[in-house]
Amino acid sequence: GTAYVKSLDWYICPSAYLDEFVYKFMPSTQKKYTFKNIKKRIRELKFGELGYAYILNSKGDLIVHYRDEGDNVYKHNFIKDIIKKKNGRTSYMWEGKKKVVMYRYFKPLDWYIVTGSYYSDFLDKPMQKVRSISIVVIILFLLIVYALLFFLINHFIINPISKTEKIVAAIGEGDLEIDINFERTDEIGRMLLSISNMKTKLTDIIRKLRTSSETITNASQEINNATQDL
Repeated sequence: GTAYVKSLDWYICPSAYLDEFVYKFMPSTQKKYTFKNIKKRIRELKFGELGYAYILNSKGDLIVHYRDEGDNVYKHNFIKDIIKKKNGRTSYMWEGKKKVVMYRYFKPLDWYIVTGSYYSDFLDKPMQKVRSISIVVIILFLLIVYALLFFLINHFIINPISKTEKIVAAIGEGDLEIDINFERTDEIGRMLLSISNMKTKLTDIIRKLRTSSETITNASQEINNATQDL
């Protein structure tokens, strides 16, 4: 507690380091219960879906671990690195998956408290969102491209071909007065120009045939009149 000395305006605050109290003055029964409770709480800690915490000592013995408690893991290089550096962060491969951990050394109990998780916990969920957004963006992009291609194909290919088909059908039915617009210079424009030339030639042929027919009719009429006069 804190004591206040009014005459001197002093606050007297007693304190001590934690290692003076940890296990030193604690009753043995309470020590056992407290340690058991601490271990239980640490085992229950979860980080993401796959992450967990564990405690080891300077010999590499697992003091607390959800599965391998009591085993010695000093043979692993990353354990040696943790024990050597005491505080920090490291990453290593564990059971075929990359793991990243933070660790701190608690000197009073010679504990290395290690917490961490696998890279998949940190990357998979964010990447799922990225993938979902990417899929939506790609789908929208493809829809826009499809709409643009449909417009271009319809405007520059399908409509002109349909128009050309109608012109040819009209000429085939004898309509030589149909207007043919061949302002385009591409293949379709050249095809329309050819159709226009064909229409012009057909018109000339029909005009000549009509002229010839009229000439023959007139000549026939003159012969008929001359015959009657005889």
